Amino acid sequence: MSWKIITHGDSDGLCAGAIASMVFEGDIWFSNPYKLIKDLKSTKSGTNIAVCDLAINQDSVEEVMRELYRLGKHGEVCYFDHHPLPSFKIESYYSDIYLPLINFMGGGEGISASNGRIRFYHDKGRSASEIVHSLYRDRLPRETAKIALYGAIGDYTDETKWVKNELERWDKRIIYFQAGILLEALGEVKKEYELKREIASRLISGTEPSEMDEVVGLARQEALNDKRLYNYVKNNASLLGEVACVMLSKGSMSKGAHFAMGLFDAKVGLCAMEKKSRIDISLRCKKSEPIDLTAIVSRIVGRLGGSGGGHKAAAGASIPGDKFDRFIELLNRYIE
Repeated sequence: MSWKIITHGDSDGLCAGAIASMVFEGDIWFSNPYKLIKDLKSTKSGTNIAVCDLAINQDSVEEVMRELYRLGKHGEVCYFDHHPLPSFKIESYYSDIYLPLINFMGGGEGISASNGRIRFYHDKGRSASEIVHSLYRDRLPRETAKIALYGAIGDYTDETKWVKNELERWDKRIIYFQAGILLEALGEVKKEYELKREIASRLISGTEPSEMDEVVGLARQEALNDKRLYNYVKNNASLLGEVACVMLSKGSMSKGAHFAMGLFDAKVGLCAMEKKSRIDISLRCKKSEPIDLTAIVSRIVGRLGGSGGGHKAAAGASIPGDKFDRFIELLNRYIE
């Protein structure tokens, strides 16, 4: 029975998907948390699936669980993720599931849930790339660890025990160089899924990002865009309470939020972009801040008719266009 790898399109998702493809010998399909339910519904019963680095949004958890259950009846399902889980009890969806703790190789604990055909592996403390690699590394070539490192670095999860130890086994300057090229190139690729599949395929074959001419060219272009974006944020961002804000019409929202935060040394950086009748928002804060952006965003969007999620120090939201000022007001209230 064939495998289908459904994974996020950022560097961690691409690297986790590449490793999963090596393990299960499946084709890679790129998705995102909002598109996940559509991709699951379009998957035929009898197909084995591995889902990597895709958050389950609170407003779609019921549908996602039903689809995973459907696919698990006639095939295998493996779900590897590190995003904060929505509020739900997995036992209420699968009466025959059990929830032991799994000790990931390299230290740390995450939740493993399984009923034989549907398996969940979740750990907020490490990247999806590291999770997949830690579970199957005995089946994989030694060099696959580099792919896991690229994913971890790209997702700001490069301080785990395994990553620190593994970097000691390579020259970490080389690893960060290659990870940086890959990360920057993917910032230019966006929804060019065939190119992303080609990049993943070449990583699997042992080709480094610096050996891929198109990837190097894309990385250089993104680096130039980064400089232009920084200058734009420097000239246009403003501080609203504890939040450094900037509005973009194009460009990387995550980097815009990060630049705004750094320029003002603010508790939170926010970058917004209007899309028809809605506003998309990216948020960043320092890991040292006692702020949980995902928890805050979840509280706010529920009141404003929006959606959102992410990580403790990096989150995103989409809200009705006329609710932006209210979003800023509530954000300041909750981060104080």
